[in-house]
Formats: sequence, C-alpha cells, structure tokens
Amino acid sequence: MNALPGTGAPAHANAIAAAVGLDMADWWELAAEGCLNHVPKAQIVQALKAAGPDLAGGGVEAMKKNRS
Repeated sequence: MNALPGTGAPAHANAIAAAVGLDMADWWELAAEGCLNHVPKAQIVQALKAAGPDLAGGGVEAMKKNRS
C-alpha cells in the first residue's frame, strides 16, 4: 500500500485502518534510528520551543545527537 502524502493514498490508508480497527499509536514508537537522526538538531530544538518553553530548557541546545 502506498500512503505517501500527495498521492491521495493517505485517505485510503486511513479508511482501511478505520475498517480494521488499526490505531498505529498502539504500535509505533518514535526512535532515533527511525526518525530523529534524520532531522537536523536545530529543527528538533525549534519544535521543542514551539511545544513549550520548559521543554527546550535545561541546555537542550548544547546536547549532542547520538549518531548511531
């Protein structure tokens, strides 16, 4: 199944998921190997600041990303 944005397929994928009672939140976890290593650190910090000033505190900008 192709559910890439721009193909119109996300709506079809969502309809199939709803029909079978699939909620990917029950199965999927954000992990550095799958996502965060592909996102620039500046973008991660910006997202944390947008989500809440307390999330971007504590020296998060000085932290190093693990490049596993």
